[in-house]
Amino acid sequence: MEQLTSEEQSTIRRYLARPPRGRLDYFSGFAIYLVPSFLFAIYGIWKSDFVAVALAYLVLLIAIVYIIGYQTRSSGLFYSAIKKLAEGPGGSTGDGD
Repeated sequence: MEQLTSEEQSTIRRYLARPPRGRLDYFSGFAIYLVPSFLFAIYGIWKSDFVAVALAYLVLLIAIVYIIGYQTRSSGLFYSAIKKLAEGPGGSTGDGD
């Protein structure tokens, strides 16, 4: 792993430190962001409070943008690290690059 940058090594270590996640585990991981906003939106609809509904939507939007940004950055680092490891000292992945 010496050909990897420290950021790539950190990404690989984080990935290998956790077992593969199931669908329920993914939902429970994001539920902390989704459930409060969803409940706040329901409260806003029930009380006809447009500000509460707008705030709940804004919080969800910010959470989704953050999650997408984090996933995009992590997947780029992960791809880069895996590609370097696959190429190894020979310098070829064997996929016709």
